[in-house]
Formats: sequence, C-alpha cells, structure tokens
Amino acid sequence: MYILPVFNFFYTFAVETYDSPKIEHLKSKSLLDTTALYNIKSVYSNKSSFLDIKNRTNSTQLLSNDLIFNDFKIEEWNKNSLKAEFNSSDVTKNFKSKNVDIFGAYYGANCVGEVGKNTACIYGGITLHEKSEGQKHNIGVNVLKNNIQQKGFVISTSKKEPTAQELDLKTRNILQDQYKLYNSETGDIQRGYIQFHSDTSNVYYDLFDFNGKYSSDFLKFYGDNKLINTKNLHIDVYLFSA
Repeated sequence: MYILPVFNFFYTFAVETYDSPKIEHLKSKSLLDTTALYNIKSVYSNKSSFLDIKNRTNSTQLLSNDLIFNDFKIEEWNKNSLKAEFNSSDVTKNFKSKNVDIFGAYYGANCVGEVGKNTACIYGGITLHEKSEGQKHNIGVNVLKNNIQQKGFVISTSKKEPTAQELDLKTRNILQDQYKLYNSETGDIQRGYIQFHSDTSNVYYDLFDFNGKYSSDFLKFYGDNKLINTKNLHIDVYLFSA
C-alpha cells in the first residue's frame, strides 16, 4: 500500500482506506458564474468576513431552525443582531438558550432578521461553550497538486469538536492566498476537494461545488453544523489544474 510522504506534524495515513470522490465527478471552476466566483473569493480571501465570538446565549428565535443573538455588533456593517440558521430544528435544539461559541462566515445582503434590527446572518458555525477547552489544537494540512506533494501548513482551533465550517474556512483562506483558487484571471486550479480525517469522521467538500451567486445561497451547505473531533485529525487537500 502506498503511503503519502508526510511532514513531521502529520499523522501517517493510507489514502486508499478512505472514500474519496473521483476527479471526473468534481465540479469545475470554469462552470462558476463570474459574479458567483467574485463573491466566493470575497468570502474565503477575507478574514474579516469570519466571525469568531465566544460565550453567547441566543435572545430569541424567528423560526424553529434559527437562533437570534442581540448582544452583538459589527461596527463596519452597522449590525447589531446575528441570526444563526440551521438545516433543521433538531440541530437548533442542541444550542437553544445555552452558552455557545460562534465561528463562521457571515453575510448581510438578503439576511432577514427581527423588525427594527440590523441583522447579519450565518449558517451553522455554533458549538457549546462548555466544550471549548481553551487549549490550542494544531491540525496538519496535507496538500497535493496533480497528485504531487506540495508544502503543507497548520491551522489551529481551541475546540475539541469544532465545526467543519471553522476548519474549512481557515484552510480555504490559506489555499486562496497560496493558489488563488477563486481568482478569475489568475490561478491554474480547476478542480479540487478538501477532506477531513479523524477517529470518528471522514468528510469532504468539493472546492468548487457552490449553488447560487450570493453568500445567502452558496454558504447554505454549512447549515448542517457538522462537528469534527480533533483527536487524530488531519486534513488533506487535493488540487487539480485540469
């Protein structure tokens, strides 16, 4: 069995033991609308679009699958309320009226909140504050381009079980900087995916599989609020130029 070369902060792993998408099934960057690509780039290249908030409790709800936080402010957007939306009310029940931490990409356009409030919105991105250890977990990111090993990097989190969104945002932010994934004129990457391997999870995202042109649409996949245990976690990124 072929073992990929790894850096000293990586765990040794066998690629064949994991379910992975076939290259021909991955979405192509060339299929993305120009407006969508611009907005996607804006989200993943700009850390100021990421919220990182600790120890908050929701004030109310609009629907059974959301949480409203009113002790909240984003000065540059003049926002004083945050709505976290989930795929189902079953997820919401785990966090309603509890102290939570929030990490995710937020948006303002097409965000519907309480009357009289200037609301920002986020899909998922919620974890229980009591499970935040405050201890830094370093996670190795292994990068292959056209199946050739590239220089890897490390991301970190203070949570034992962060959301996939947090890990994904931090990883794509660095990939965008290094490989210009979502640039329309530069960058040669046309397909790719990111895969999270831990003792309990094997999750992957197609890097160019987005629905819609705007954040209110193409960020919806984070609404499942998927949690990933950091024990023995590593991240693999596969990039293809064709």
